Amino acid sequence: MSSYASQRLISLYDLLWRQLVKLEHRREPQMDQDTAGEVALTSDFLQTVLEIINLLLVHSLPRNPEFAYTLLHRQELFADLCGHSRFSVLACNISTVVQFFNDKVEQA
Repeated sequence: MSSYASQRLISLYDLLWRQLVKLEHRREPQMDQDTAGEVALTSDFLQTVLEIINLLLVHSLPRNPEFAYTLLHRQELFADLCGHSRFSVLACNISTVVQFFNDKVEQA
């Protein structure tokens, strides 16, 4: 995966996460059907992007050093995600990998 593709994938995650947070904060006790549908669609798409990120980490990280660098560079984007109930497993896996690389960089 090229550096540009890695950056675009992480940027897509960032865009979807900010949109979901905005929609959830706008959520009212009696949410209209359009807003509820938009929240569900954004959540599903965000989960798909997180699954793609996790698949890259699990199966092809040695072949994608640019992707690892991009994750390290933009690691702050994943900080709030571990607390989200729907995405906690995927986010914790990403955080574990980022922490591993942070430890290796500090040792060097």
